[in-house]
Amino acid sequence: MLPHFSRFVYRLIALLALFAFAACSMPMDEEDDEQESPPAVKSVSSIPAPAKTAQEKAPEQKSPPVIEVKPQEGKNDFAPPSHITTDTPAPPAQNGPYAPPTQMGETATPKAPVLKVGLLIPMSGDSLALGQSLLDAAVLAIYDKYSGLAPHEITAKVQLLPKDTGDSIEGAEKAAQDAVQEGATLLLGPVFSKQVSVVALTARHKNIPVITFSNNIAVAGDGVYLFGFIPEQQVIRIVQYSLSHNVNNIAALVPSNPYGAAIVKQLTAEVRKHNGRVHPIEYYSEDMLTLDNNVGRLARFLQDDPVKGQALFIAEGGDKLKTLTDTLAANGINPGNVQLLGTGLWDDPAIIKWPALHGGWFASSPPEKYRAFEQHFVATYSYKPERRASLSYDAVALAVNIALASNGKGFPKEMLNDPVGFNGPANGIFRFHDDGSVERGLSILMVTPSGFKSIDPSPTMFNQ
Repeated sequence: MLPHFSRFVYRLIALLALFAFAACSMPMDEEDDEQESPPAVKSVSSIPAPAKTAQEKAPEQKSPPVIEVKPQEGKNDFAPPSHITTDTPAPPAQNGPYAPPTQMGETATPKAPVLKVGLLIPMSGDSLALGQSLLDAAVLAIYDKYSGLAPHEITAKVQLLPKDTGDSIEGAEKAAQDAVQEGATLLLGPVFSKQVSVVALTARHKNIPVITFSNNIAVAGDGVYLFGFIPEQQVIRIVQYSLSHNVNNIAALVPSNPYGAAIVKQLTAEVRKHNGRVHPIEYYSEDMLTLDNNVGRLARFLQDDPVKGQALFIAEGGDKLKTLTDTLAANGINPGNVQLLGTGLWDDPAIIKWPALHGGWFASSPPEKYRAFEQHFVATYSYKPERRASLSYDAVALAVNIALASNGKGFPKEMLNDPVGFNGPANGIFRFHDDGSVERGLSILMVTPSGFKSIDPSPTMFNQ
């Protein structure tokens, strides 16, 4: 067992370990070509989850460990990892590099090349809290990945270069330029789709791939890969499941904005493929001032046209979803007379407290994987991560995996586009397509008073 110190002490020890390598990393030389190659990427388990350490065990434990470290022979159980010494340098500033822990002894590859990865996230402005979650998840992924490897397996070292994008386009452009200037050969981020084009322009000049946390299909392609949860894919998954259960008459209640329009377009196309019906479609104003009228019309339609297999698709989340559910319930629309459907915006534990949504279905990543990641994160940092932090964790795990698989030669397109795909520790299987979109293996979840219940699990591999 770890000694009874505060969580802050363990967090500090973990972070100190990450910076030990930064001061002594050496540039790659010609002898690197002769290093032993790590195993090639060959299955959807290509990203070894930190499950090798504490993460996979987390769901089975009441209190997951901060970071599981096996004591060396001859050391007492409370000793810190052997690579942490009194000479370990203090952590650099927030924008400094984050390197793997230097647990490599004489048996490690002595001249493993260093691959620098830019992490473009908002560390100032209105999205500071999101940026902090993304940064902490990325640092945790570096530690978990390298702590799970034997010394001789470390044939490449990924070094993170966090750069502050703020909330602006100009901030993202400078962040990308600074990361590239410092030697980044892969860019993770930015978060916001409005920032992607300027980042991509900087990256293309150096033929550097960009994996953005955005989910906007419009910004994908030409070296830019989406990593966000794409709503159109969630629509396809929930529609296919619904149709397989004879739910083929679907009404829609969506916001009058580009997101709502994209949802309706995909919903209509997918339902019509299978001779279903999407009717009526109600667009409410973003300020929700028209909501009572929209829901009133829906209620009258459902009363006048009671057909079998009727569902209502709701494209909303957060506080607005709560307002919607209250208005629906007040107008007699509930799980007892209509099947409610939703997108990944429903992936919020708060909604289990709303009876009007109990029994509703939505598509999202495997809940057990995210739950394990969240527990591991909370145990390490003592706060609950923003949901998108899991994207940062999986993206860094992917970067480390490809760095090792390429023997430190970089992040080649053929590896990023591997049709077999990868297994993200926090969100399950995914793969990139040539157009830059990401395909994910999604589960179908049902809202219950006690939590989300998986009623159709995500696939374990993709069809070739």
